[in-house]
Amino acid sequence: MSIEGMPNTPNENESEPKVPHLEFGDIREELENHAVLRKEYDEGEKEEIIKGAGLSEEEWNKVRSPKEQYHILRLLGRAGAKQDFAVAYTNHYGEQFLGSEEAGDVRKTTLSEEADTMMFWTFAPYLFKYLKEKGIDDGTAIKKIGLWAAAATKERRQSVQGDMHLEGLEFLNKQQRGEGPILQAREVIYILDKDSEHVSHKFTEQEAERVAELLLAKDESKQEVKDEPEQESQGDDSEPATRKPSDYKGLRGISRMG
Repeated sequence: MSIEGMPNTPNENESEPKVPHLEFGDIREELENHAVLRKEYDEGEKEEIIKGAGLSEEEWNKVRSPKEQYHILRLLGRAGAKQDFAVAYTNHYGEQFLGSEEAGDVRKTTLSEEADTMMFWTFAPYLFKYLKEKGIDDGTAIKKIGLWAAAATKERRQSVQGDMHLEGLEFLNKQQRGEGPILQAREVIYILDKDSEHVSHKFTEQEAERVAELLLAKDESKQEVKDEPEQESQGDDSEPATRKPSDYKGLRGISRMG
């Protein structure tokens, strides 16, 4: 109750209203039908975008693949998370992956024509944003995102072509169209609209935060296992430690779950 003549003050216990959770099925049409990828940039446009993002010619020359240049240019020309990721990718991809064992698998996702390829470039900027907010430096964030792509390549070798294999985005495989007993599977892909207020950004940002938490949780789990002290070996007089059959219950699939 307010006192007459006194201004109302907000209740400290009242929280800000939450942004409604977006469900893919509810916004699918809006996501899929809003934009067409542009295929070419002339030299003048390239130079303007590169300089506008604060990259030097030497830095830009690190991006050698035409396909990679196209994706990077598209993101460099945007503000905020898109440009931040593109600049970091340009500066740090080489130091993290060139000559590494994972490099081939990274590029088979980032530079192919798979559904994973499109969704990598859609989600990576916001995934980068949330990794940065967790205090991770640019180079390490780019490595985590690159390994995310590499893992998708490994999954794709064992799975159905056209499926989504990027960890955390598998839910998109359930989105199918069709009527009757046989559903016609359709690749679920979309890109970020030029308008940063478009639902494509809101949905992607929402889901990228979840994927970032998933990847970080896996890293923490691996680190905990690594830090566990080795069991002290028992003397020669003791019986060797053995597992009972029941000890194996529930172990199947742990490697896939991380």
